[in-house]
Amino acid sequence: YICKEGKATQMSEKTAFVSSADRNYYPLLKELLASVNALNIAQNFDIHVLDGGLDPAQIVELETQHITIHDADWPEVMRHRLGEVKDKAYLKGCVLRPFINKIVPGYDMYLWLDSDTWAQTPDGINLLLQGARKGRMCCSILVDRAFPKAARVKWLGPLPFKPRSFYYTNARKAFGIDTAQKLFAYNVVSAGAFAMAGDAPHWERWQDLIGQALQKGNIFTAEQLTLGIMAHLDNAKDNVKYPMEYLPSWCHWPLNYDLAWDEASRLFVEPYLPHQPISILHLSGLDKMRLDPSVTTPVKTISGGEQQMSIRYGMQK
Repeated sequence: YICKEGKATQMSEKTAFVSSADRNYYPLLKELLASVNALNIAQNFDIHVLDGGLDPAQIVELETQHITIHDADWPEVMRHRLGEVKDKAYLKGCVLRPFINKIVPGYDMYLWLDSDTWAQTPDGINLLLQGARKGRMCCSILVDRAFPKAARVKWLGPLPFKPRSFYYTNARKAFGIDTAQKLFAYNVVSAGAFAMAGDAPHWERWQDLIGQALQKGNIFTAEQLTLGIMAHLDNAKDNVKYPMEYLPSWCHWPLNYDLAWDEASRLFVEPYLPHQPISILHLSGLDKMRLDPSVTTPVKTISGGEQQMSIRYGMQK
C-alpha cells in the first residue's frame, strides 16, 4: 500500500506491522496504534505485537481488535544469559527484533515501530516501505542539523584519552577494542523504526551479529549496536552486502532532541526552516512523560513563543 494524505492505494504486497510492549508500555502501544488508525492506513497491515510482559486483560483487548500476539521465546543465543533477564521480558522487544521475519513468517514486507513512537503523518511510514521495496533496509540515522554531537571525549591536556559514544562504549564490551575503534566516528543507525523485505539478506546477518553480541555485550543495546556494524562496517564502498536506505530525520524524530510546534497547522515540526512536519515521533529521553501523559515540557513555537506541552499522542490542546 502507498498512502498519500490518508488515501490508500492497494498493491499486491502483504505487510506485517510489528511492535512490542510490556504492561507499562501498553498505553503507549495503544497510542501508537490509534495514531496509525487516525491516518487511515492501519487497515493496510496485519498488526503483530511481541509480548514483552503484557497483562492477560491487555492481551485480550488487543486480540479483540484482530491483533496477533506472539509469546515468543528468547532466541537460542540467549540461553546462557537467561538468569539476567528473569522478570525482564520487556527486553524481548530488543533481542527479538532481528528475528521478526521468523516469529512472524510469510510476509513480503515488515514494518517495525517501537511502542513509544507515534505517527503524526503517514509520510514516514510510506517512505520506510518505499525504501524496503528497493531491496534495502530502510531506517533513519541519528544525524541532523538540530541534533547535538554524537560523541564525547575527555581530554588530558591537549590529548584525548577517554572517547565515549554509543557505538564505542557498547562495541568495546561486545566485540572488543578493534571494532569499537572502527565504529567510533559513525552516527548511530536507529533500530526504533525500520522496514525491510521478507527476503532481504540483512535478516540472517543481523541475527548472526546479535548472537555474537549477546555472548558478553549489553543485552539492552545489542540490536542497535549490531545494526550499526552491519550498516557501517559490512558495507565497504566497493562491496555493499547489505544496502541501506536512510531517511531524513523528520521521518523519525527522537524526542531527546528539540522540536517545535506549528500553531497554525497544529503539528510538531522541525525547529529550523522550513519547519517540515515530523512524521514519526519517538518518546526517547522523556522517561517521565512515557509513564504519565499529564507530564509536560516546554516546546518552542515557530512564531517565537513557547508552550508547556505533552508530546504524547492526542494530548495537544
